[in-house]
This record gives sequence, structure tokens and C-alpha cells, in this order.
Amino acid sequence: MRVVRRLVVPVVIIAALTGGYLYLRHRRAQAAEPPPPEIAVAERQDIVRVATATGTVRPKSIVEVKPKKGGTVVAIPVRVDQQVRKGDVLATLDTSGVTPTVRQARAALAQAEAQARQSAFEAAYQNASSGQDIEAAQAALDSALAREQVARAQLDQAKATVANDIEGARARLAAAEARLEQAKREDEAQAKLTESSIAQAQARVASQEQALKLLKAGPRKQEIESQRAAVAQARVAEANARKELERQKSLAAKGFVSKQSLDAAQTAFEQAKAAHIAAQKALEIAEEGSRPEEIGQAEAQLREARAALANAEAQQVQIALKRQALRSAEAEVREAKAAVATAEAGNETVKVRTNELHAAQAAVAEAKAKLAKARSAALQNRAKLAAAHAAAAAADKADAALQDARYILEVRAPISGVVISQPWEVGMLLPAGFSAVSSGVSITQNVPPIVIGDNTEMFVYADVDESDIAGVKEELPVLIEVDALPEDLFRGTVYRVIPQGVEEQSVVTFQVRVLVRGDTAKLKSGMTADIHVETARADNVVAVPNEALNRDEKGKYVLIPPETEEGQPTKRRVTTGLTDFTVTEIKTGLQPGEAVLLAAPSADEEGGPMGGPGASRRRMMFQMRGRTQGR
Repeated sequence: MRVVRRLVVPVVIIAALTGGYLYLRHRRAQAAEPPPPEIAVAERQDIVRVATATGTVRPKSIVEVKPKKGGTVVAIPVRVDQQVRKGDVLATLDTSGVTPTVRQARAALAQAEAQARQSAFEAAYQNASSGQDIEAAQAALDSALAREQVARAQLDQAKATVANDIEGARARLAAAEARLEQAKREDEAQAKLTESSIAQAQARVASQEQALKLLKAGPRKQEIESQRAAVAQARVAEANARKELERQKSLAAKGFVSKQSLDAAQTAFEQAKAAHIAAQKALEIAEEGSRPEEIGQAEAQLREARAALANAEAQQVQIALKRQALRSAEAEVREAKAAVATAEAGNETVKVRTNELHAAQAAVAEAKAKLAKARSAALQNRAKLAAAHAAAAAADKADAALQDARYILEVRAPISGVVISQPWEVGMLLPAGFSAVSSGVSITQNVPPIVIGDNTEMFVYADVDESDIAGVKEELPVLIEVDALPEDLFRGTVYRVIPQGVEEQSVVTFQVRVLVRGDTAKLKSGMTADIHVETARADNVVAVPNEALNRDEKGKYVLIPPETEEGQPTKRRVTTGLTDFTVTEIKTGLQPGEAVLLAAPSADEEGGPMGGPGASRRRMMFQMRGRTQGR
């Protein structure tokens, strides 16, 4: 039995170890196998991007209330969280404990009051004498100013008169010179025109006389013979052209020449024939001689030419007239130049008036200096008198302070609002403004003031991360969650975005102030609140989970599931739009209802194959999207 037991125990141990090893190996094999990929469907939905930050609830304004005078608190009629109106009594103080200081001040000012009366008497006496000096200096200044004004007016009038005279004289001179230049041009032009007209008329008379002489003489024998020779020459040319045309026709009929050559020969013949006819006509006209009507016409043209010559010679009178106009224009220019010289001589009058003005200005400066000196003496007297009055007023103020110190002081609310803090207690001795200590009296130090908040409007001051601040704009709607009020959801709008960021531990944030809308009665100053600002939105767009998106060197793509188990996923390129860190808008590449493969997030990164801010932020964006859609 012992032998059997010794054999059985090792076998059992070996079997147990073997079974455990096989079990662990099987579990590891299962763990090594990748899980089957998940599938999502592209569908239409609304995508909202939200900037979230944590902040503190604050009222519209906060005022710290301190007593103007020190004293002992005798009554506190308000409590924390109580609503007060402007002017309500917050606390009552007994100020009699600080009167010794005022008494000492009054004793110190008694002597100053006596000195003030003496200074006032001396200042009044000196002021009476200086007043006469000021009046005399003022009168002298007024007189000098009047003389200066008269001199300035005379100078301005002289300048205006001289300027007008010079301008008018120069204008007349310019006009006279222009007329003179015009007269010169007309004189020269008239002489040239008359000379040219006479020469042209003389040439025409000579031409007409020669033409009439030729007509009366008739054609010469040589001209007739020349015309007959021209006729004979034209006849021979016509005969030669006819022969050439007949030759071209014969050759054309045999096909030896082109139609263009034949047409050229035909044209040459017709031109020669026309020239023969024209020469014959010219011969007939030459043989007939000049007709009476031609001679009469030539005589009439001669008479017209002689009349034109007489008319051109009569134009010499216009030359004399133009010369007379030229001399008149020259005389007018001389007169205009003399007028300009006379007008410019008036500048001497302007110089005299200018000197008079300078003298008057010097008198004004002297009078002003005397007046300033008199007034300076008066100001010194007035300073003495003012010092005396100030000393007397200080004494009166000290006396009033002494009397006022015996009264009860009421600390009142400067604004309407809610009491945020009320740290005073009855019997507490407070200094004036918490900044003084009465001699011989123990005053509680470092006492905080009463704090009142204007809760007519409530704000949330939150620090938004720089990665989200670009989309946060004023007037954007905001959802507000308050930690102390988990069941309530408040709404508001972005009131202000502070442009200067604050860096803390390498993180830059920007303060955003949110104005809470609606009922704010439950909110209290200092509560912690989370704000959610909708910075971007895309409604009814095709979207897929972020885990479906992949990226390579060419851009973004999704994997389309294979149609069979043996198949491989298909890569499809897509362009994306807005994302809320959970789903992303697909602008091109997918249609609603198409399936895509999801990649499982890694252990150290919950954002999917393209990364992301993590699951916690995605859950918040999902909740925010649901709330905004349910508004």
C-alpha cells in the first residue's frame, strides 16, 4: 500500500501540473487571438462641439464697507445672506472713544486761528493798495490794446488797398500787352495777306491775257500738222493691234496660246482703236479753230481777274489801319506799366503802417508786464489771506469734528444687494477705515469689512483652456451646472472674453465671464460651476465614430467590411468636417447606411487609431450634445 501510495501521489501532482499548464496555454492562445472587429454604420446626426471649463459664481459687483470713523460696535441689525437696500443701516458705532485726538488738534489750531486773524488784517491792507496799481495797469493795457487794434486795422486796410491796386494795374497791363501782341500779329498778317493777294491777282491777269491772245490767234499750222501726225501714228498702232489680235486668235484655235494671252491682245486692240478715235477728234477741233463763245468767255475771265487785282490793291488801306491799331496798343501798354509802378509805390504806406503796429504791440507788451507785476503782488496778498482763511476753516473743522465725535455713527449700505460677509460683533472696537489706532485704546486689528454683493445679475468666472478659446465668442449661449445644485441646469451667455491669457504650470487659460440668465435666486457667491459653451455645430450630417477613422501619409480613410468571411476590408478615402471628439462629420466618401470597421482603442490611448482626448471628454460631449438637442 505504501508503494502504491508513493506512486500515486507523484502521478497526481504531475497530472495536475500538466493540466494547469495546458489550461494556461489555452487561455493565452485565446487572449492572443484578436477579437472580431466591430462594425458601425454611417448615419445622419447633429454634431456639436463644446468648450467646457470650471469657474466660480460671482455677483455683478462686490463692495467692502468700512466705518469712516472708529468706534465701538453697539448694534448689528443685519445678518449674512440678508437682502438690503441702498441706505439701510448695517451697523451702529459709538465714536466717543476717539475724542481726545480731536481735542488735541483743536488746542493746536487755537494759536493758528489767532495768527490767521493777524494775517487777514495785513493782507486786507496790502490788497487795498495793490488794487489801485492793478486798476492803473489794466487801464494802460486797455488803452495800448485799443491803439494796437486801430494800428492793425489801418495796416490791414492799407495792405488790402495796395494789393487791390497792384492786382488791378497788373491785370490791365496783362490785357494791354495781350492786345499789343494781337495787334502785332494782325499787322504782320495783313501785310503778308495783301502782298500775296496782289501777286496772285497779277498772275491771274497775265494768265488770262495770254489765254485770250492764243484764242484770238487760232491754232498754228505746226499744231495741225502735229495732230495729223498723231492721227497717222494712232492709225498704224490700231492696224498693228488688229494684226496681233488675229494672230493670237489663230494660235488660240490651235491651242498654242492661253486664253489670257488672247484677252490681252483683244484689250490692246481696243485701246489702240480708242486712241485713234481720240486723235482724229483732236485734229478736227484744231482744224476748226477758236469759237466766238470761247473768246467771249476768256475776255470775261480776264475782266474778273483785273477786278480782283484792283480789289487786292485796295486792301493796302487795311495795312494802314492795322498800323494805327498797333500804335494805340503800344501806348496803352505804356500807360498800364506806369499804373503798376504807381500802385507798387503804395507799399511804402504799408511799411509805415507796419511800423505803427509794431510800436503799438510793444506798448501792449509793456502794459501787460506792468499788469502782471501788479497782479503778482495781489496774488501774494491773496495767498496770505487764503492761508488765514484756511487756518480759520481748519479750526472750525476741528470744532465740528469734536462735536460730531460725540454722536452715534451709523454704517449704511452704499448699494442694494445681499450681505455676503458680516464679521463684526457687538462690543468690537473698530478703527476708522481699519487704518488707525486711537492712543490709549485697544482696537481690534485685521478686522475684515462687511461685504455686500449686487446680485441683480450673477456671473460665472471660468478659465477656459487655450485649445478651446478660439471658438468662444461673446453672446454665445452657455449651459451652466452648479455642483451645489445638481438637479438644476442654468442658462447664460458669454458676457466677456479676457484677451490676456494666464500661464500656470505650463498651461495657458483665458478668463471667460458668463452672464447667468433667468432665475438666479438659488445661486450664491463662491459656488463652483461648470460652463459648457457651444462653439461649433453641424446639423443633419453624415457621421461615423472616431474609432472608424484611420490616417496614413495620403490622408484619412475608413475600412469597408468584406462581403465574405474570406475577403479583405476595402480602404476608402474620406474628407472630414466637424468633430465632437466622439463622432466626426464625413463630407465625402460615405453615404448614410454604409458600414465601416471600428478599430479597438489601445490600452494607453482611448481616442481610437487617430488618437483623441480620451473617453471622459467624449462622454461629456455626448451628454452636452443630448442636452442641446433637447432644448
